[in-house]
Amino acid sequence: MPAMRNAWTILLLATMASPVMVQADVPGSQSDTITSKVGEAQVMSLLGEPLNAAAPSQESLRNLALARADYEADPDSADKLIWLGRRLAYAGDYRGAIKMFSKGIDKFPKDARMYRHRGHRFITVRDFGRAIKDLEHASKLVAGQPDTVEPDGLPNALNIPVSSLHTNIWYHLGLAYYLQQDWDNAWRAFQTGFLAGNNNDNRVSSTHWRYMILRRMGREEEAAAVVAGITPDMEIIENHIYHRMCLFYGGGLRRMRFRTMTRTIQLTRLPPTAWPTGLCTMVTAPRA
Repeated sequence: MPAMRNAWTILLLATMASPVMVQADVPGSQSDTITSKVGEAQVMSLLGEPLNAAAPSQESLRNLALARADYEADPDSADKLIWLGRRLAYAGDYRGAIKMFSKGIDKFPKDARMYRHRGHRFITVRDFGRAIKDLEHASKLVAGQPDTVEPDGLPNALNIPVSSLHTNIWYHLGLAYYLQQDWDNAWRAFQTGFLAGNNNDNRVSSTHWRYMILRRMGREEEAAAVVAGITPDMEIIENHIYHRMCLFYGGGLRRMRFRTMTRTIQLTRLPPTAWPTGLCTMVTAPRA
């Protein structure tokens, strides 16, 4: 990899982490093998630095307590188990969330939601291989089944969910493959998710990744074609940053204008424009 591209890869993935303290194969039970110690970093960055979750808000802790009480009152409810797992993750206990979803897989082995959510949290702790196994299994469980809207744990301003079980499976599967630089499988997942989605929020989020994958594969004309379908007048409920990024990639926004429009949006620890502009720099840097 050329030096410029390698430098941007390190910068953009600096907060990624390698798996730690996960011991079993998936899909299958891990409820008795995942452990984490109080005060110990749950993951390590690619630069070898410990990463700790931010302190949970009081609202997150209240929601977690309510979810735990609901689950304890009805431990045979798949929905209540899922919500407890989600609330654990929102409070920063990613290993606890994985353990809860593993318990759900023990009880409900045909419920794709358990694998979808555990796969998501394997990505959070940077265990991409296990995430892929879970999410591929989830995709097989939902094949041929009608899609369902997935309720938001962190609702948008309009309190209108914009994602579904199927699109979330394909989105996170594509992301896991992308982070392993498996471009063919990443494209397959994001393209499937794009076709499965039925709203503009899904279209702009999956199109961002479709564009980046095609650029990484050196298929510039196809990349330009996928973002050509993203227009400024699209009605977006939640994924505004993805919308603006796609417009930026397609030339509809100049870099200074993009920075102005995204100044108040917190995308990562980096400034909001660092990620998309860095990605563009990475894929357009001249090869050595």
